[in-house]
Amino acid sequence: VKRQPQYLLDNGTLMADKRAAVASNVGGLVAEVKVEKGDVVRAGQVLVQLDPTDAKNRLAEGLALLGELKARLDLTDESTFDPHQLPEVSLARVSKELAEASFDRVSKLYERKVVSLESFDQARTEYELALHRYRQALLQINQLYQSVQTAKTRLAILQKAVQDTTITAPFDGLVADRHVEVGEYVSAGPQASKVVTLGKIDPLRLALTVPQQDVGKVKQGQKVLFHVDSFEDREFPATIRYISPVVASDTRSLVVDAEAPNPDRLLRPGMFATARIELDKQHDALYVPGTAVLWEGDSARVFVVRDGVAREQVVALGEASGPLIRVISGLKGDELLVAAPALV
Repeated sequence: VKRQPQYLLDNGTLMADKRAAVASNVGGLVAEVKVEKGDVVRAGQVLVQLDPTDAKNRLAEGLALLGELKARLDLTDESTFDPHQLPEVSLARVSKELAEASFDRVSKLYERKVVSLESFDQARTEYELALHRYRQALLQINQLYQSVQTAKTRLAILQKAVQDTTITAPFDGLVADRHVEVGEYVSAGPQASKVVTLGKIDPLRLALTVPQQDVGKVKQGQKVLFHVDSFEDREFPATIRYISPVVASDTRSLVVDAEAPNPDRLLRPGMFATARIELDKQHDALYVPGTAVLWEGDSARVFVVRDGVAREQVVALGEASGPLIRVISGLKGDELLVAAPALV
């Protein structure tokens, strides 16, 4: 008799933890496709390289325009913008100040009836024109400075466009499909072209279907052990992370997702798995050595020793646990068995 956790047996399918159709942020011709279907890639690894020639030319044009505007304003990366340091604004301000001083002087003389109304009007007009020219020069220079800021923003966009010609993997995963070949044109925007479909495979998601009568036995955090046909001698662990809030009306079952670590990337999406969900409640289970069992078709037998005689006993068996096999019915647990009847 062995103290053993209680299990709920189930079948499931391994699925990618997340799946993404990687698209292009910029339009262009495909210069190189660096991955094949089935390749395992790391985050940041180059998937597809677009021809960057046009993007680099637009970047060079943007750099030239920015340099021209900065030269016009006598700007450097370290300098602080002051419109009054520029000749046109400085001259317009001097002219405005001179006209203002002249107008003030003529105004005082006009109040004392020393100069005529015509002289007063002329001084006022010259001052207003000088003020307008100063404000216009200041406005033009400030607009030019705003053009510099706009050119810097556009330059950042152009730099990113060059970077976006190199399309990289957003996460570690498996290339499920490639959608482009060298020489094809890919587009950006709302109808952006897919270049590669990528699935995350570490961890994987084990999708299980739990019958309605067993729904109350399953909860988040429970351990799951499963086998796949490709590695029959190996048992893989998983942990339940998601339990659907709704029982499917057609199958009367509940969808349960378990997270399965896959650091060696041996497991792949789509594999069929035979799983055991470890339940909280433990029970006493009866196990016998596998060597003590003889099979005849689908019938399992052991030999029980009573009064010095080995007598055949038909048993119903359950799952194996290492070298032991669980006995569901046919034995009480206090019998003496022949350990290797094939040798007796």
